[in-house]
Amino acid sequence: MSDRRYTYTDYTRHISPRAASWILWGLLLVLACSEVTLRIISPPYTRTAGCSIHGFRTLFELVLQDSHPKIIAVGDSTLVGAGVYSDEQTVLGRMRTEIGDRVKIYNLAIPGGTTTASWLILDALQQGNVKNVDRVLIEILPGKFINKAPGQTRSLDSEQQVFDELQRFLPMVRPDYFKLPHKSMNIQQRVETSLQYQLGMFSALYLHRDWLRTQYMGNYPAFWLLGKIVPQSIRNSLLSTKGAGTNRLAARMDDHPFDKSSHSKIDDAVGPTFNQHQEGDSLEQAIAVARSISKREPIIVIFPMHYEYNQLTNKQESDYILAHEQLYAYITAIGQKNNCKVMIIKSKDFQQPEYWTRTPAHFNVPGSARVWESLKDGILKLYPH
Repeated sequence: MSDRRYTYTDYTRHISPRAASWILWGLLLVLACSEVTLRIISPPYTRTAGCSIHGFRTLFELVLQDSHPKIIAVGDSTLVGAGVYSDEQTVLGRMRTEIGDRVKIYNLAIPGGTTTASWLILDALQQGNVKNVDRVLIEILPGKFINKAPGQTRSLDSEQQVFDELQRFLPMVRPDYFKLPHKSMNIQQRVETSLQYQLGMFSALYLHRDWLRTQYMGNYPAFWLLGKIVPQSIRNSLLSTKGAGTNRLAARMDDHPFDKSSHSKIDDAVGPTFNQHQEGDSLEQAIAVARSISKREPIIVIFPMHYEYNQLTNKQESDYILAHEQLYAYITAIGQKNNCKVMIIKSKDFQQPEYWTRTPAHFNVPGSARVWESLKDGILKLYPH
């Protein structure tokens, strides 16, 4: 500690008190100008990074501050648009273009999101007194309801990590209230989370802080400048992880093309089975909150997943199709029970490799275009030109 102290004094020992005063006043002036500028000109935020929920608090607070009619979408990284670098080419980006300015569309999907996470996010919006919500869109990925082997369950550890991250960013997230698995925060962490949230609601500069340091380049500010200088093709070839994971510099999961050799064969004798787990109960809770905060009935969208027919036995293929059909029937029944619009994009019609990245749940640009085409007529009936 003493060494660090002397390092600090070495940096400042040649600065006079008068110069230090001018520097501080200059910093305050820069901060004040930045605050005023961001209150007048707000950067357009559309989604979190595909590999992190940094910046989510910014989006969340912007939703609460916006009094215009809005659609709020919740889901996982598939709805975030992981696999597509440009937001305009994601499913919700295309929807935003088609609908225009009649309603705003906020993408509050997060990487690793489940229906339980969607429920917590919607509940947090309700606790924050969100205003003028026209409709809520809840995205479902089939894999969250399908066991890939007998006795297998969804990953409770990864789901708990999502809950822990959410409560770290938003004081209104209440996994403890709903008795969900999570790591309890101590008093210091709770105070810090609350202060950061309140500062974001009070200060435009603090509100945009998370986004300014994560936009495009993940958590590394220096990469933002690098990304402006180095072409994307070079970044992809030099800085991506081979075979798995994401390109951290892209921070949008502009993923590599699907490669059959990067996926192992499924050797289980018994194929996948449908299982509602807790996801089904959480979906109904999410729907209930969605109905209470919005003017119109929610939309439930079931996205397709790439389960790689070319690596399955005939029996496994049949089991996958059966599990999906059971899921579709189950969600349709929930939709009818709760008066929701249900839109289904069937996985069996969506297995062409050219629509997918190396991640089985992430569409590429052509895949996103086809998903939107599958949804377009139904959405535009709700929001006609």
